[in-house]
Amino acid sequence: MLASSSVVVIGGVDHEQQGELGAEATACEVVVREQAQPEAFGLYVWPCSIALAEYVWHHRAEFRGLAVLELGAGTAIPSVVAGKLGCRSVTITDAEHNHQVLANCRELCRLNAIE
Repeated sequence: MLASSSVVVIGGVDHEQQGELGAEATACEVVVREQAQPEAFGLYVWPCSIALAEYVWHHRAEFRGLAVLELGAGTAIPSVVAGKLGCRSVTITDAEHNHQVLANCRELCRLNAIE
């Protein structure tokens, strides 16, 4: 099954933090590649990954400069958001045996300009 790419928009106008953080972007776009395969849970977007990415976005002032570790990252949306926000380092992990998921994480970092 071929992967499909889409853009997920995280965040929105947060007036309380907008004043605190200045005139920076009010949303974060993440390019995602996913596949709906029953045997590869890490290749599609789970609703909890969106929720965690939203949390990271809305608490971005607290995440800047931190080292972030995401376990069982799958499509790595929270990690990509953390990387775009300027975390000192972001480590993305998933099951060692699931080479497709790990390759997809590397590709998502490339697509989203995260090193």
